[in-house]
Amino acid sequence: MRNTRNRSTLWTFSLAFAIVLAPALMQEDVNGCSVEPGETRLEVLHVAGLGEDLIAFDPDERIYDVMLAEEPGTLLIQALSMDPEAGVSYAMSDGCETVVVGELPTGGGMFTLESLPEGHSVLNILVQAPGLGLTRYAVFFAQLEQCP
Repeated sequence: MRNTRNRSTLWTFSLAFAIVLAPALMQEDVNGCSVEPGETRLEVLHVAGLGEDLIAFDPDERIYDVMLAEEPGTLLIQALSMDPEAGVSYAMSDGCETVVVGELPTGGGMFTLESLPEGHSVLNILVQAPGLGLTRYAVFFAQLEQCP
Protein backbone atom coordinates (compact mmCIF):
# COMPACT_ATOMS: atom_id res chain seq x y z
CA MET A 1 0.00 0.00 0.00
CA ARG A 2 2.73 2.40 0.92
CA ASN A 3 4.59 1.66 -2.33
CA THR A 4 1.57 2.68 -4.47
CA ARG A 5 1.16 5.95 -2.58
CA ASN A 6 4.85 6.78 -3.05
CA ARG A 7 4.58 6.13 -6.78
CA SER A 8 1.51 8.35 -7.05
CA THR A 9 3.20 11.14 -5.11
CA LEU A 10 6.35 10.87 -7.21
CA TRP A 11 4.37 10.81 -10.47
CA THR A 12 2.28 13.86 -9.41
CA PHE A 13 5.38 15.77 -8.29
CA SER A 14 7.23 14.91 -11.54
CA LEU A 15 4.29 16.04 -13.66
CA ALA A 16 3.96 19.33 -11.74
CA PHE A 17 7.71 19.92 -11.99
CA ALA A 18 7.65 19.32 -15.76
CA ILE A 19 4.71 21.71 -16.21
CA VAL A 20 6.44 24.44 -14.20
CA LEU A 21 9.79 24.07 -16.02
CA ALA A 22 8.46 23.65 -19.57
CA PRO A 23 8.23 27.40 -20.35
CA ALA A 24 11.74 27.98 -19.02
CA LEU A 25 13.19 25.18 -21.14
CA MET A 26 11.66 26.30 -24.42
CA GLN A 27 11.37 29.57 -26.29
CA GLU A 28 8.78 30.33 -28.92
CA ASP A 29 9.32 32.28 -32.07
CA VAL A 30 6.69 34.60 -33.54
CA ASN A 31 5.05 31.70 -35.41
CA GLY A 32 4.54 29.66 -32.23
CA CYS A 33 7.25 27.11 -33.12
CA SER A 34 9.64 26.04 -30.40
CA VAL A 35 13.22 27.23 -30.65
CA GLU A 36 16.09 25.77 -28.67
CA PRO A 37 17.55 28.31 -26.25
CA GLY A 38 20.97 29.42 -27.42
CA GLU A 39 20.48 28.24 -31.01
CA THR A 40 23.54 29.02 -33.15
CA ARG A 41 22.16 28.22 -36.61
CA LEU A 42 20.87 30.59 -39.23
CA GLU A 43 17.21 30.50 -40.16
CA VAL A 44 17.72 32.54 -43.34
CA LEU A 45 20.73 33.04 -45.57
CA HIS A 46 20.18 34.73 -48.92
CA VAL A 47 23.11 35.58 -51.14
CA ALA A 48 21.85 37.50 -54.14
CA GLY A 49 23.80 38.78 -57.13
CA LEU A 50 23.15 39.18 -60.81
CA GLY A 51 19.45 39.47 -59.96
CA GLU A 52 19.11 35.97 -58.48
CA ASP A 53 19.68 33.94 -55.33
CA LEU A 54 23.09 32.27 -55.65
CA ILE A 55 22.64 29.50 -53.04
CA ALA A 56 19.89 27.10 -51.95
CA PHE A 57 20.09 27.55 -48.18
CA ASP A 58 19.60 24.74 -45.66
CA PRO A 59 20.25 25.61 -41.95
CA ASP A 60 22.11 22.32 -41.48
CA GLU A 61 24.47 22.86 -44.45
CA ARG A 62 27.51 24.93 -43.48
CA ILE A 63 29.44 25.21 -46.77
CA TYR A 64 28.30 26.58 -50.14
CA ASP A 65 30.14 26.89 -53.45
CA VAL A 66 29.23 29.55 -56.01
CA MET A 67 30.71 29.54 -59.53
CA LEU A 68 30.39 32.89 -61.29
CA ALA A 69 30.78 33.36 -65.04
CA GLU A 70 31.08 37.12 -64.55
CA GLU A 71 31.56 39.70 -61.81
CA PRO A 72 28.25 39.71 -59.89
CA GLY A 73 28.44 43.40 -59.05
CA THR A 74 26.97 44.27 -55.67
CA LEU A 75 26.01 41.25 -53.57
CA LEU A 76 23.05 41.55 -51.20
CA ILE A 77 23.30 39.20 -48.22
CA GLN A 78 20.61 38.54 -45.61
CA ALA A 79 21.54 36.47 -42.56
CA LEU A 80 18.96 35.90 -39.79
CA SER A 81 19.65 33.65 -36.80
CA MET A 82 17.15 31.22 -35.29
CA ASP A 83 17.85 32.74 -31.87
CA PRO A 84 16.86 36.43 -31.85
CA GLU A 85 19.51 37.06 -29.18
CA ALA A 86 22.40 35.58 -31.18
CA GLY A 87 25.16 37.75 -32.57
CA VAL A 88 25.81 37.58 -36.31
CA SER A 89 29.04 38.79 -37.93
CA TYR A 90 30.76 38.31 -41.27
CA ALA A 91 34.19 38.45 -42.89
CA MET A 92 35.16 38.33 -46.58
CA SER A 93 38.62 36.97 -47.41
CA ASP A 94 40.52 36.65 -50.67
CA GLY A 95 42.15 33.47 -49.37
CA CYS A 96 45.17 35.24 -47.91
CA GLU A 97 43.81 38.21 -46.01
CA THR A 98 40.51 39.54 -44.76
CA VAL A 99 39.19 42.35 -46.96
CA VAL A 100 35.81 43.12 -45.33
CA VAL A 101 34.61 42.61 -41.74
CA GLY A 102 31.27 43.55 -40.25
CA GLU A 103 28.76 42.88 -37.51
CA LEU A 104 24.98 42.78 -37.89
CA PRO A 105 22.40 43.81 -35.29
CA THR A 106 21.45 41.16 -32.72
CA GLY A 107 19.54 38.41 -34.49
CA GLY A 108 20.96 39.29 -37.91
CA GLY A 109 20.03 41.52 -40.82
CA MET A 110 21.20 42.54 -44.29
CA PHE A 111 24.45 43.85 -45.73
CA THR A 112 26.00 44.44 -49.13
CA LEU A 113 29.37 43.64 -50.61
CA GLU A 114 30.29 46.05 -53.41
CA SER A 115 32.55 43.58 -55.20
CA LEU A 116 34.38 40.30 -54.81
CA PRO A 117 38.14 39.85 -54.85
CA GLU A 118 39.34 38.49 -58.20
CA GLY A 119 39.59 34.74 -58.58
CA HIS A 120 38.60 32.95 -55.39
CA SER A 121 37.14 34.33 -52.18
CA VAL A 122 35.23 33.16 -49.14
CA LEU A 123 32.48 34.82 -47.11
CA ASN A 124 32.32 33.54 -43.52
CA ILE A 125 29.17 34.21 -41.52
CA LEU A 126 29.45 33.56 -37.78
CA VAL A 127 26.50 33.01 -35.43
CA GLN A 128 27.08 33.07 -31.68
CA ALA A 129 24.38 32.70 -29.04
CA PRO A 130 25.04 34.35 -25.67
CA GLY A 131 27.31 32.14 -23.58
CA LEU A 132 27.42 29.33 -26.14
CA GLY A 133 29.49 28.12 -29.03
CA LEU A 134 29.82 29.46 -32.50
CA THR A 135 28.51 28.22 -35.83
CA ARG A 136 30.26 29.22 -39.06
CA TYR A 137 28.73 29.23 -42.51
CA ALA A 138 31.10 29.61 -45.47
CA VAL A 139 30.24 30.69 -49.01
CA PHE A 140 33.12 30.07 -51.44
CA PHE A 141 33.09 32.15 -54.61
CA ALA A 142 35.06 31.27 -57.73
CA GLN A 143 35.06 33.33 -60.91
CA LEU A 144 35.62 31.42 -64.09
CA GLU A 145 38.63 32.64 -66.00
CA GLN A 146 37.76 34.43 -69.21
CA CYS A 147 39.56 33.14 -72.29
CA PRO A 148 41.14 35.86 -74.48
